[in-house]
Amino acid sequence: MVGSGWLKWLCFAVGWQFGGPGLAFMAFAAGYYLEKHWLPNGNHTNHKQGQDYRIALQEIAVLLRAAITHSAETQKQQWLYIRQEFRKRYGRQEGDALYLHARQTNPTASRIAHAAETLASLLNPNSRLQVYLLFCRVRKIQPTLSQVELQKTLLIGRGLGLSPEDAKRGFQQSQRPFISNTKVENPNNNARYYSVLGIPTNADKTQVKKAYRKLVLQYHPDRKGGQATAEKFRIIQEAYDALMT
Repeated sequence: MVGSGWLKWLCFAVGWQFGGPGLAFMAFAAGYYLEKHWLPNGNHTNHKQGQDYRIALQEIAVLLRAAITHSAETQKQQWLYIRQEFRKRYGRQEGDALYLHARQTNPTASRIAHAAETLASLLNPNSRLQVYLLFCRVRKIQPTLSQVELQKTLLIGRGLGLSPEDAKRGFQQSQRPFISNTKVENPNNNARYYSVLGIPTNADKTQVKKAYRKLVLQYHPDRKGGQATAEKFRIIQEAYDALMT
């Protein structure tokens, strides 16, 4: 990106010193080219990070496809929820692309295990927890979960590198009722959620996001760790999800 390196600006300064503005801008362009092609290490890192990000998103789509049930009516609600979540988290264009990728995926057990393993290697603990919670919420839309399905859900958490306790607590947190677009949230619950985030009950979504980000920096497990902090983070996440729905 222009403005992100040092070489092009050095060339700009030298060009200005010896030839004025015209030569300076020509030297700047040459420096930019050299940064891009002659100094590959930094660019390789950025490319690798971008590639890892794309892979992670695709594996998340595969994992959420595995949460879809067989009931046609439940599937409709689950796909709607997945599409809404993708759009909310990644924007409309990126979200719809991931949604289509998930719809076109038909993962086997080994493919699901590979997706979880890949995400465990690419994401930090907090991000893996968020993916697992999202998976659990998709599953929760199904009216009832058999013991076998529950065990499969917990295994997804283990595949993502969560401890058995975190996987179980994450699933329990996801048991709050699915909120459709037409369902009215209990105002008492809303008041509790606003209180958790430390904002007034008339706060808009921008204020909700701002408060949530501030609390995440303070409480997410990567920064402090510990059981109490992990539990506090889950409460914060629940409040955020409820108010942003």
